[in-house]
Amino acid sequence: MSDIFIESSLLKNVGVEHGFFTRNGGVSSDEFSSLNCKFNNLDNIENVNNNLIIAANCLSVNIEDLTLLNQIHSNMVIKANNTINKIEGDAIYSSRKNSVIGVITADCVPILVWDNKNNIALAIHAGWKGALNGIIENSISAIKKGSESQFYAAIGPCIRQNNYEVDEKFYVLFLEETTLNNKYFKNSVNKGRFLFDLPKYCYEKLIKYGVSKIDDLKIDTYSDEKKFFSCRRALHKGEKNFGCQLSLIKI
Repeated sequence: MSDIFIESSLLKNVGVEHGFFTRNGGVSSDEFSSLNCKFNNLDNIENVNNNLIIAANCLSVNIEDLTLLNQIHSNMVIKANNTINKIEGDAIYSSRKNSVIGVITADCVPILVWDNKNNIALAIHAGWKGALNGIIENSISAIKKGSESQFYAAIGPCIRQNNYEVDEKFYVLFLEETTLNNKYFKNSVNKGRFLFDLPKYCYEKLIKYGVSKIDDLKIDTYSDEKKFFSCRRALHKGEKNFGCQLSLIKI
Protein backbone atom coordinates (compact mmCIF):
# COMPACT_ATOMS: atom_id res chain seq x y z
CA MET A 1 0.00 0.00 0.00
CA SER A 2 1.44 3.34 -1.10
CA ASP A 3 1.36 6.32 1.26
CA ILE A 4 -0.08 8.44 -1.56
CA PHE A 5 -2.45 6.13 -3.41
CA ILE A 6 -3.69 2.55 -3.48
CA GLU A 7 -4.45 0.43 -6.53
CA SER A 8 -6.96 -2.33 -7.15
CA SER A 9 -5.26 -5.48 -8.41
CA LEU A 10 -8.32 -6.19 -10.58
CA LEU A 11 -8.12 -2.88 -12.44
CA LYS A 12 -4.33 -2.96 -12.55
CA ASN A 13 -4.32 -6.41 -14.13
CA VAL A 14 -6.41 -5.18 -17.07
CA GLY A 15 -4.10 -2.20 -17.55
CA VAL A 16 -6.30 0.54 -16.12
CA GLU A 17 -4.40 3.46 -14.57
CA HIS A 18 -6.15 4.59 -11.42
CA GLY A 19 -5.62 5.43 -7.79
CA PHE A 20 -7.54 5.58 -4.53
CA PHE A 21 -5.62 8.41 -2.92
CA THR A 22 -4.93 8.64 0.80
CA ARG A 23 -4.75 11.87 2.79
CA ASN A 24 -0.93 11.90 2.46
CA GLY A 25 1.43 13.59 0.02
CA GLY A 26 -0.23 16.98 -0.29
CA VAL A 27 0.35 20.57 0.81
CA SER A 28 -2.61 21.30 3.10
CA SER A 29 -2.13 21.71 6.85
CA ASP A 30 -3.91 21.31 10.17
CA GLU A 31 -7.17 19.32 9.95
CA PHE A 32 -6.82 19.24 6.15
CA SER A 33 -3.36 17.68 6.25
CA SER A 34 -2.29 17.00 3.67
CA LEU A 35 -3.81 15.84 0.35
CA ASN A 36 -7.24 17.38 0.86
CA CYS A 37 -9.11 17.54 -2.47
CA LYS A 38 -12.36 19.18 -1.34
CA PHE A 39 -13.04 22.83 -2.21
CA ASN A 40 -16.18 23.46 -0.15
CA ASN A 41 -14.49 23.75 3.22
CA LEU A 42 -12.12 26.19 4.93
CA ASP A 43 -8.96 24.89 3.32
CA ASN A 44 -7.06 27.34 1.13
CA ILE A 45 -8.22 27.10 -2.51
CA GLU A 46 -4.64 27.24 -3.76
CA ASN A 47 -3.77 24.28 -1.54
CA VAL A 48 -6.63 22.23 -2.98
CA ASN A 49 -5.62 23.12 -6.54
CA ASN A 50 -2.04 22.09 -5.82
CA ASN A 51 -3.24 18.84 -4.28
CA LEU A 52 -5.25 18.06 -7.41
CA ILE A 53 -2.18 18.75 -9.55
CA ILE A 54 -0.14 16.37 -7.39
CA ALA A 55 -2.75 13.63 -7.78
CA ALA A 56 -3.11 14.16 -11.54
CA ASN A 57 0.65 14.02 -11.96
CA CYS A 58 0.68 10.63 -10.24
CA LEU A 59 -1.31 9.33 -13.23
CA SER A 60 0.78 11.33 -15.72
CA VAL A 61 -2.03 13.69 -16.73
CA ASN A 62 -2.50 17.44 -16.60
CA ILE A 63 -5.13 18.98 -14.36
CA GLU A 64 -6.73 20.40 -17.53
CA ASP A 65 -7.69 16.80 -18.42
CA LEU A 66 -9.44 16.21 -15.08
CA THR A 67 -13.20 16.27 -14.44
CA LEU A 68 -14.60 16.48 -10.92
CA LEU A 69 -18.19 17.27 -9.98
CA ASN A 70 -19.77 19.35 -7.27
CA GLN A 71 -21.13 16.31 -5.43
CA ILE A 72 -24.58 16.63 -3.86
CA HIS A 73 -25.56 13.04 -2.89
CA SER A 74 -27.80 12.77 -5.96
CA ASN A 75 -28.40 10.04 -8.55
CA MET A 76 -27.17 12.22 -11.45
CA VAL A 77 -24.57 10.94 -13.92
CA ILE A 78 -22.54 13.38 -16.02
CA LYS A 79 -20.35 12.95 -19.10
CA ALA A 80 -16.82 14.26 -18.46
CA ASN A 81 -16.24 17.82 -19.69
CA ASN A 82 -12.86 18.83 -18.18
CA THR A 83 -14.30 21.07 -15.48
CA ILE A 84 -13.69 20.93 -11.74
CA ASN A 85 -16.48 21.57 -9.24
CA LYS A 86 -18.61 23.39 -11.83
CA ILE A 87 -21.39 20.85 -12.45
CA GLU A 88 -23.56 19.09 -9.88
CA GLY A 89 -23.73 15.31 -9.92
CA ASP A 90 -22.33 12.18 -8.30
CA ALA A 91 -20.96 10.03 -11.12
CA ILE A 92 -18.84 10.78 -14.19
CA TYR A 93 -18.05 8.73 -17.29
CA SER A 94 -15.64 9.22 -20.17
CA SER A 95 -14.16 7.42 -23.15
CA ARG A 96 -11.81 10.21 -24.25
CA LYS A 97 -8.20 9.06 -24.37
CA ASN A 98 -5.88 10.51 -21.70
CA SER A 99 -8.71 12.14 -19.77
CA VAL A 100 -9.10 11.43 -16.06
CA ILE A 101 -12.22 11.43 -13.91
CA GLY A 102 -12.72 11.14 -10.19
CA VAL A 103 -14.76 11.51 -7.04
CA ILE A 104 -13.98 12.78 -3.55
CA THR A 105 -15.02 10.97 -0.39
CA ALA A 106 -14.59 11.03 3.38
CA ASP A 107 -16.59 7.89 4.33
CA CYS A 108 -18.89 7.48 1.31
CA VAL A 109 -18.05 4.71 -1.16
CA PRO A 110 -15.79 5.56 -4.12
CA ILE A 111 -16.37 3.15 -7.01
CA LEU A 112 -14.18 3.05 -10.12
CA VAL A 113 -15.56 1.09 -13.08
CA TRP A 114 -13.95 0.09 -16.37
CA ASP A 115 -15.74 -1.30 -19.44
CA ASN A 116 -12.98 -3.46 -20.92
CA LYS A 117 -14.78 -4.00 -24.22
CA ASN A 118 -15.56 -0.34 -24.99
CA ASN A 119 -12.80 1.51 -23.08
CA ILE A 120 -15.22 3.57 -21.01
CA ALA A 121 -14.38 4.68 -17.47
CA LEU A 122 -16.83 5.55 -14.73
CA ALA A 123 -16.31 7.07 -11.28
CA ILE A 124 -19.13 6.91 -8.73
CA HIS A 125 -19.59 8.71 -5.40
CA ALA A 126 -22.01 6.49 -3.46
CA GLY A 127 -23.19 7.83 -0.13
CA TRP A 128 -26.18 6.15 1.44
CA LYS A 129 -28.63 8.61 -0.11
CA GLY A 130 -27.26 8.34 -3.64
CA ALA A 131 -26.95 4.55 -3.39
CA LEU A 132 -30.54 4.20 -2.19
CA ASN A 133 -31.87 6.58 -4.84
CA GLY A 134 -30.21 4.99 -7.87
CA ILE A 135 -26.72 6.41 -8.47
CA ILE A 136 -25.27 2.95 -9.14
CA GLU A 137 -27.96 1.73 -11.52
CA ASN A 138 -28.09 5.10 -13.32
CA SER A 139 -24.31 5.09 -13.74
CA ILE A 140 -24.12 1.59 -15.19
CA SER A 141 -27.11 2.32 -17.47
CA ALA A 142 -25.34 5.44 -18.79
CA ILE A 143 -22.39 3.47 -20.15
CA LYS A 144 -23.84 0.01 -20.79
CA LYS A 145 -23.82 -1.16 -24.38
CA GLY A 146 -25.92 -4.30 -24.07
CA SER A 147 -24.14 -7.65 -23.97
CA GLU A 148 -21.01 -6.05 -25.43
CA SER A 149 -20.01 -4.47 -22.12
CA GLN A 150 -17.48 -6.14 -19.83
CA PHE A 151 -17.32 -4.34 -16.50
CA TYR A 152 -14.59 -4.39 -13.89
CA ALA A 153 -15.14 -2.40 -10.69
CA ALA A 154 -13.19 -1.51 -7.57
CA ILE A 155 -14.64 -0.32 -4.26
CA GLY A 156 -12.19 1.94 -2.46
CA PRO A 157 -11.68 3.11 1.12
CA CYS A 158 -14.94 3.97 2.88
CA ILE A 159 -16.62 3.61 6.24
CA ARG A 160 -17.16 -0.02 7.20
CA GLN A 161 -20.06 -1.61 9.03
CA ASN A 162 -18.58 -1.74 12.53
CA ASN A 163 -18.15 2.04 12.52
CA TYR A 164 -21.36 3.02 10.73
CA GLU A 165 -24.07 3.27 13.38
CA VAL A 166 -27.52 4.45 12.23
CA ASP A 167 -30.91 4.97 13.81
CA GLU A 168 -34.20 3.16 13.28
CA LYS A 169 -35.51 5.80 10.86
CA PHE A 170 -32.50 5.13 8.59
CA TYR A 171 -33.06 1.37 8.88
CA VAL A 172 -36.73 1.69 7.89
CA LEU A 173 -35.82 3.78 4.80
CA PHE A 174 -33.84 0.87 3.40
CA LEU A 175 -36.49 -1.69 4.29
CA GLU A 176 -39.00 0.40 2.32
CA GLU A 177 -36.95 -0.33 -0.80
CA THR A 178 -37.12 -4.06 0.00
CA THR A 179 -37.25 -6.04 3.22
CA LEU A 180 -34.30 -8.03 1.85
CA ASN A 181 -32.13 -5.02 2.74
CA ASN A 182 -32.32 -6.25 6.32
CA LYS A 183 -29.19 -8.33 5.57
CA TYR A 184 -27.04 -5.16 5.37
CA PHE A 185 -27.78 -4.30 9.02
CA LYS A 186 -26.85 -5.78 12.36
CA ASN A 187 -27.81 -4.67 15.85
CA SER A 188 -25.57 -2.16 17.58
CA VAL A 189 -24.71 -2.48 21.27
CA ASN A 190 -26.76 0.72 21.64
CA LYS A 191 -30.49 0.10 21.90
CA GLY A 192 -32.53 1.09 18.86
CA ARG A 193 -29.41 1.52 16.74
CA PHE A 194 -28.02 -0.52 13.88
CA LEU A 195 -24.71 -0.99 12.05
CA PHE A 196 -25.03 -0.57 8.28
CA ASP A 197 -22.85 -2.22 5.63
CA LEU A 198 -22.86 0.44 2.89
CA PRO A 199 -20.04 -1.09 0.76
CA LYS A 200 -21.79 -4.47 0.69
CA TYR A 201 -25.03 -2.76 -0.34
CA CYS A 202 -23.13 -1.06 -3.18
CA TYR A 203 -21.30 -4.28 -4.10
CA GLU A 204 -24.51 -6.21 -4.56
CA LYS A 205 -26.15 -3.39 -6.51
CA LEU A 206 -23.19 -3.46 -8.91
CA ILE A 207 -23.71 -7.20 -9.41
CA LYS A 208 -27.45 -6.74 -9.90
CA TYR A 209 -26.89 -4.22 -12.68
CA GLY A 210 -24.33 -6.20 -14.64
CA VAL A 211 -20.89 -5.78 -13.05
CA SER A 212 -19.59 -9.31 -12.60
CA LYS A 213 -15.99 -8.65 -11.53
CA ILE A 214 -15.58 -6.49 -8.41
CA ASP A 215 -12.59 -5.85 -6.17
CA ASP A 216 -13.57 -4.54 -2.73
CA LEU A 217 -10.39 -3.22 -1.11
CA LYS A 218 -12.06 -3.59 2.34
CA ILE A 219 -10.34 -0.50 3.76
CA ASP A 220 -12.04 1.46 6.55
CA THR A 221 -11.66 5.25 6.48
CA TYR A 222 -12.95 5.71 10.03
CA SER A 223 -10.38 3.51 11.77
CA ASP A 224 -7.23 4.65 9.94
CA GLU A 225 -6.73 8.31 10.81
CA LYS A 226 -3.14 8.40 9.53
CA LYS A 227 -4.18 7.49 5.99
CA PHE A 228 -7.75 8.69 5.53
CA PHE A 229 -10.14 11.55 6.21
CA SER A 230 -13.44 10.55 7.81
CA CYS A 231 -16.51 12.73 8.19
CA ARG A 232 -17.97 10.59 10.96
CA ARG A 233 -14.70 10.38 12.88
CA ALA A 234 -14.37 14.16 12.73
CA LEU A 235 -17.93 14.48 14.05
CA HIS A 236 -17.27 12.07 16.91
CA LYS A 237 -14.09 13.96 17.83
CA GLY A 238 -15.89 17.30 17.80
CA GLU A 239 -13.90 18.59 14.82
CA LYS A 240 -15.80 21.13 12.74
CA ASN A 241 -13.77 20.65 9.56
CA PHE A 242 -12.37 17.68 7.67
CA GLY A 243 -10.79 16.97 4.30
CA CYS A 244 -11.70 14.56 1.53
CA GLN A 245 -9.61 12.04 -0.38
CA LEU A 246 -9.69 11.58 -4.12
CA SER A 247 -10.24 8.53 -6.31
CA LEU A 248 -9.18 8.76 -9.98
CA ILE A 249 -9.40 6.61 -13.09
CA LYS A 250 -7.64 7.40 -16.35
CA ILE A 251 -8.85 6.53 -19.81
